[in-house]
Amino acid sequence: MSKYFEITSKKLKDKVMDWVRHREEIREARYRFSRRVGGKRHSYITLTSVLGGEQFGILFAKMPDPKIWRWVEPNSPGPGYWKPRLASKVGKKLAEEMRALNVQSGELTRIIKMEVFSGFNARSPGMKQVGDRIFIITPDDYKPIRGIKRISDLTFERLTA
Repeated sequence: MSKYFEITSKKLKDKVMDWVRHREEIREARYRFSRRVGGKRHSYITLTSVLGGEQFGILFAKMPDPKIWRWVEPNSPGPGYWKPRLASKVGKKLAEEMRALNVQSGELTRIIKMEVFSGFNARSPGMKQVGDRIFIITPDDYKPIRGIKRISDLTFERLTA
């Protein structure tokens, strides 16, 4: 079960919006990187882990140079992707560029001060922005900090529909 909240503090909203802008800049940089190395137009795959952060792999329209790129089979439903081979100088350089475009996990979790673990389960909050209003979706046991107001499920649905 989830709970819904609205961020009412200007300071918290500014922090969240800085995070959103940073993620958008990273997304655009990933697209540019993908196009530069010959990836499909606007095609890369994002791999997200609550603990490991957000990484990405490249999707190519045709077979890339196998001396530089290696195919990674998906370990869950979804497409496979290409990662640079670390055995080549070019692959190492590309891997360093890709690492610079990874996003650290849990930034929103840190901003709203939500516990990442509940027992053995790792979790992260959801977020929805409508105009200048920011809403977050959390597990039932989240205790909001100052500047975050609980709203009803019905209010959330009405405001975000």
